[in-house]
Amino acid sequence: MNAFGTFQKELDSIQQGKLKAVYFIYGDDLYLIDQAVLTAQSAYRRKYPSAEISSVNAMESSASHLQNALYSNSLFESHSLLIIWEIKGLIPTARKVLNQYLQQANPENCLLLVQSAIDRKNKFLKELEKSAKLMQAVSPDINEIPRWLQTQARKRKRAISGEAITELISITGSSLSDLSNEMDKLDLYCEPAERIEAEDVRAVAGAVKSYPVDFLWDALKNKDLKRAIHVLKNLTDHGYADKATQVVIGFYNFFNALLMIKSDPQRKRSDFDLQRAANIFFRPTWWPGGADAGRYSFPLIRAAIAKAVETDTLLKTNSQADPLTLLVQMFQVIGEEDLEGKGARG
Repeated sequence: MNAFGTFQKELDSIQQGKLKAVYFIYGDDLYLIDQAVLTAQSAYRRKYPSAEISSVNAMESSASHLQNALYSNSLFESHSLLIIWEIKGLIPTARKVLNQYLQQANPENCLLLVQSAIDRKNKFLKELEKSAKLMQAVSPDINEIPRWLQTQARKRKRAISGEAITELISITGSSLSDLSNEMDKLDLYCEPAERIEAEDVRAVAGAVKSYPVDFLWDALKNKDLKRAIHVLKNLTDHGYADKATQVVIGFYNFFNALLMIKSDPQRKRSDFDLQRAANIFFRPTWWPGGADAGRYSFPLIRAAIAKAVETDTLLKTNSQADPLTLLVQMFQVIGEEDLEGKGARG
């Protein structure tokens, strides 16, 4: 099990009330650090409702201050959870007090030692690893995030579709903090116990973010009209309307490339040769592949090229025309039935 999996396993254990006397929580993912601290506080409060929960900053703690924080509750036989932030900042005399406590830590209390960045060469921190339960807060790999999102959905008594997960990661990125915030908004947006779908993600998470234009080409490659129009509206809402001509050019070049690819079913000409024939001297993100060509028929490709030329003319000659309306009308061609009645693969 990797560091992220180990961290999540220990977090689940804490949520179940299986608290240890001392934790050393460290790493560069501040969201995970906060989750560990908040989860421990909540679990300890459930276990000991009248417990005292306090925190100190190591850099501001003298030896006497730290000793009072660690031992005062023991004198009165009360329960306490103490958080020491940025533990590396303790002065030498305060470190000595902490080391003495760790030798006989009170099992009824809980001590959280937190460090936002680990220094493997620091002798003091290496010694702490021997005296506490380690929780390494490192960001997960991208392939671990879908399972994490499923867990987050279950905690909210929901399910989330695979398409919604893909969409959420595409729009939001891999930051767990950002993803968690979007999950909270989706939880409020959807009906109780309703499964979160990709449409919900687009309505909530995508509403305030500007999509990369590559999303548009992905929709075009997959012949996904609904997705393409959604992305077009998002781009327009975020100031992309003045680049409408660039979208038209990309649309035209995409279908022109499709025409060349479908005209060479044996693929005797490489993509490099085709790009040179189209006067393209680098591989653009919209460049289609053979699978993309299979989704479109010759009549549909020709209709799309003609529509691109028409749209380009309107954009240049009609100053009153709405760019979004023209672009949507252009993209609607990909949703039309095959002119020969054979389907998109004809």
